[in-house]
Amino acid sequence: MDPVRAPLIRWAFEQYATDDYSVWQLASILGDMGLTTRASAKRPERPVSSSALAEIIRDPYYTGMLPFKGELYPGRHSAVITQETFVACQSILDRRNRKGDRDCVHFHYLKGMLYCGQCADQGRIRRLVYSQSTGNGGACEYWVCSG
Repeated sequence: MDPVRAPLIRWAFEQYATDDYSVWQLASILGDMGLTTRASAKRPERPVSSSALAEIIRDPYYTGMLPFKGELYPGRHSAVITQETFVACQSILDRRNRKGDRDCVHFHYLKGMLYCGQCADQGRIRRLVYSQSTGNGGACEYWVCSG
């Protein structure tokens, strides 16, 4: 077990299981905390990306199990997280893995729930996209049809 990375990975699983953070937010926080990829002969170590963190959260390796030919077998390594934490993270990932419902840059409580009325009148279903812009007059929030 890596004494530097294991506590950070455990913390990431525990925080994601609270359903308070997105993978993107956690990757940013973990980068600030010092979680990096391992250096290789061709690449230096780098902060863990959000896609790499998503793969980590999906990997049963951290529960002490190894996948082999579609089955899970107990490994010789110790578990970094509990099975309950892993299952909680999987349910959150599955629930959040919906088309058009991503937390990227701007956060709003209605994000992913509003649809364009003009497009609906024409028989199409289009989401309204939330955006924020800043300029000389300050910050401005608005919704735009994705079509």
